[in-house]
Amino acid sequence: MSGLFEHPEAPDGALAVAAAEVTSASQGNPLGELPENVADWVTAHGAEITAEDVEMALEAVARVAGEKSELAELWDDADEPEWRESLDDLAERLRGSLR
Repeated sequence: MSGLFEHPEAPDGALAVAAAEVTSASQGNPLGELPENVADWVTAHGAEITAEDVEMALEAVARVAGEKSELAELWDDADEPEWRESLDDLAERLRGSLR
C-alpha cells in the first residue's frame, strides 16, 4: 500500500481506523453497537467485503499505529495508552474474521 497511508496524516489515519472498524463490523466483529446509518450500510453491503479487504484494513491499522503516523504521534504525546490498546483490539477482531 502506498500513497495516502504510507505516511498517514492524522485525518487520513482517523479515516483509516473508521474504515477498518466498518470492515470489522461487516465481518461480524463490531466494537459495539453501531450507529444506525453504519448498521444499515453493513447490512446492505457487508457481504461484499472480502478477505482481501480485511487484509488491507489490517495493513492500514498497522500503518496508523506505526512510527511514521501523525495520528500515532499525537496520541503518544497525549499519553493515552488506551488508544494503542483499541488499535490492537481492532486488529485482533479483523484477524479473527480471516480464521
